[in-house]
Amino acid sequence: MKAEFTETEKETLKGKVRAIARKHGVSHTYVNQIVSGEAKIESQLSLKIYDSLQETIDFFTPKQTL
Repeated sequence: MKAEFTETEKETLKGKVRAIARKHGVSHTYVNQIVSGEAKIESQLSLKIYDSLQETIDFFTPKQTL
């Protein structure tokens, strides 16, 4: 599986990749490769990184109120 983030989601993640990399003990380059779809999400670690990326997007994306 590869990550498929929209350009807006990628913009949201800018500046937050290093913190996610530090949290999981990997390089920011690896996290960027997951974001861009260059690295496949196959291992437990890459799945945890992907989940962190999704959580970050959810946190920083404004929710619409009715």
